[in-house]
Amino acid sequence: MIVGWVISEPLSDGVFELGLGFVEKPYRGRNILYKMLELLVENENSSFVFATFESRIMQSMREQLRFKDSTLREILIISRGKFATKRLSSLAASRRVATHLKKKKALYGIRRPKKS
Repeated sequence: MIVGWVISEPLSDGVFELGLGFVEKPYRGRNILYKMLELLVENENSSFVFATFESRIMQSMREQLRFKDSTLREILIISRGKFATKRLSSLAASRRVATHLKKKKALYGIRRPKKS
């Protein structure tokens, strides 16, 4: 039985963006989303990035999945610009991003590979 899903998209070699996540209503509140994310990011040879407008999500990602606060500049560098270009590839997407940024400040997170 499938109770939820998460999406990860490659941005550049060894760099992935965490996208959407969903858990069916009867299974929410059981930490299932973070368990799925944990399985996804356990690949210690890859970096993972994400953006959110919600400080509670950023805090949870730091506490539960060892993400660090980041900046748009750092995300753009590590993704070789793809983080921005995929959002600006259409006029409609550009407008959605602009609308979000007028309402709230974007927060960025990163999880880099462990050093051996």
